[in-house]
Amino acid sequence: MASSYYLMNESKPIAESRLWQAVIVSTIEEWISGPLRLKRQAEEYLFRDDSDFPAVCQSAGMDVGRLRAKLIRLRTQSAAAKAPVQVPGQAPVQSPVQSNAQSLAQPAVPSSSQLLR
Repeated sequence: MASSYYLMNESKPIAESRLWQAVIVSTIEEWISGPLRLKRQAEEYLFRDDSDFPAVCQSAGMDVGRLRAKLIRLRTQSAAAKAPVQVPGQAPVQSPVQSNAQSLAQPAVPSSSQLLR
């Protein structure tokens, strides 16, 4: 009986840790691909909250400084992938991700000026 009590107490911190990890993952998912309002709220929480977020990270068994550093790197890489590439002496060139997104956003139906050519 005593050994089963010990195992139940041992699993409780693991379960709590996983719960808080899920909270962090959910917030990161909202920051990456949620609606704009949720993205902004998630970014505020992940990068600027100095009371609740560090406590959640501690409960999840994560170091808030390391996590924020990784998220900052991710944000920087994402911004760099979206920025046009500038070659000296030439017009800016869009990354393949941007040009593909723009081509998908363009209507499939030709404009009237294209039809008249």
